[in-house]
Amino acid sequence: MLELPLCACGCGNHVNHSKNHFIFNHHNTNYGLTLEQRFVFYVNKTPHCWLWTGPTAGRVTNRYGTITIHYKRIKAHRLSYTLFRGSIPEGLLVCHICDIPLCVNPAHLFLGTYSDNNRDSFEKHRSILATHPERVLRYGEAHHETTLTNEQVYEIRLLYGTVSAKKLAKRFYVSDITIRNIGIRKTWKQLPEHQ
Repeated sequence: MLELPLCACGCGNHVNHSKNHFIFNHHNTNYGLTLEQRFVFYVNKTPHCWLWTGPTAGRVTNRYGTITIHYKRIKAHRLSYTLFRGSIPEGLLVCHICDIPLCVNPAHLFLGTYSDNNRDSFEKHRSILATHPERVLRYGEAHHETTLTNEQVYEIRLLYGTVSAKKLAKRFYVSDITIRNIGIRKTWKQLPEHQ
């Protein structure tokens, strides 16, 4: 039988690294700790924020703390809000005043909708719309990959149904699928009817 290594801290417990999911530090599993005690174990309280030092998930530039409860992983800042402020109504987000994803200080958390969160992000110049307006999706002629002009699209709409899509595709140097999508108004929907 394979002998598991002992914990490096000298507590005498064996360490099982074979699990692919995080349950909790082996010191605290099934030792009668409350959820709040488990939570506080991973919190580094600084003068301003409470920084989460446990497992994280998310994009490299925007990682949030996570903790697993009954084999379900939840975000640490949501747990913090629940533990110290109360329940979270369905459909609401827990947003950060301090804009630090790893902060779990309940005083820095507030409830809001997706719209509230987006507005907060824009007002604090964190959204892509505020920081990089050139990256915002453009439509029609303004789109960086388009090969057609508005006038050409109007002409395609006018001819669609009377001239085959293949002939129009050759004429405008696009695929017949592009012609079909313009003709049935699946694309270029934002372009109004020709005056």
